[in-house]
Amino acid sequence: MTPKRACGAAILVNGRISLCNIDQSRRAAAGITGWRTDGGMAFNGPHLILRDGTPVLIRRLEAENASLYPDFLSDVTAEDLRLRFFGPMREVSHELLDKLIHYDPACAMAFIALDEQTQKMLGVVRLHDNTSRETAEFAILVRSRLKGHGVGWLLMKRMIEFSSHKDLKVVQG
Repeated sequence: MTPKRACGAAILVNGRISLCNIDQSRRAAAGITGWRTDGGMAFNGPHLILRDGTPVLIRRLEAENASLYPDFLSDVTAEDLRLRFFGPMREVSHELLDKLIHYDPACAMAFIALDEQTQKMLGVVRLHDNTSRETAEFAILVRSRLKGHGVGWLLMKRMIEFSSHKDLKVVQG
């Protein structure tokens, strides 16, 4: 498979994303804006628009967002849950939901996409560092009816940018 560039900050080969460092002027030229340059990172991004015109905010998942999950998961098919969690699943247990919501930001991060008009969760991306702190794994889940609308793409871009700021070398999912 031929490597492909994504967001000017990563190379995708066989499902693995190899991150490369680019300077701030190249970030701006690539349309990647809104990040602090002091080594930290802003967790709440700019207001974005989906292909269908839906205004979206991508921001860090917080414990208070647990109440968004029941409605979100009601719009995810059993097949999409199976693909995300690698096994058949009729519903997400309270124990699993608790694990998804409460994570250690030192080695994990999650971002959600919110419809700014309805405040409904449209999708979520999770990133978990491996013990080497040079590689990580990610997973994305989007409302099934919104696949192909750009939600996953926006979440992937945010996850790649966050991974780059953490100096991760490879992210795979």
